[in-house]
Amino acid sequence: MEKAYQKELQAIAAFDAAKNEEEKEKARKLHYEAITAIKNFGKIAIHIWREYQSSREHGNLNLDLSEVIWDEQVPEMVACMKANGIERFTFSATYTEAIRTAWLFQQEGYVLEGFVEINSKYTDAYGNSKKVPALQFRVK
Repeated sequence: MEKAYQKELQAIAAFDAAKNEEEKEKARKLHYEAITAIKNFGKIAIHIWREYQSSREHGNLNLDLSEVIWDEQVPEMVACMKANGIERFTFSATYTEAIRTAWLFQQEGYVLEGFVEINSKYTDAYGNSKKVPALQFRVK
């Protein structure tokens, strides 16, 4: 995921610096390469990618899963995260069944390390990310 994220940042910078349509097209190709690499991991990878991108944009070093995850998605998500080298992630979702989802992550091979504080995707009136508690997991 980090390689794709870095490639996406390069694409954005190249597009912003482009002086003509040819340079913009080169930037678009970089973007498509980054996204294609993610899509090759299946449809759940796009969900993880959006969360990864948001996490990094808000200053978190690790993936933070903050949106609803259905029970049946957990095995595929875990496989995708492991295939992409995600050794640690945080889980800050607060929906009703979130504790069950956390339990399923542990059953699928990630160990709960404890609580941490992370930057959420929500900001205060000054544009600063709000701090929220999250569960931190690491791969067994």
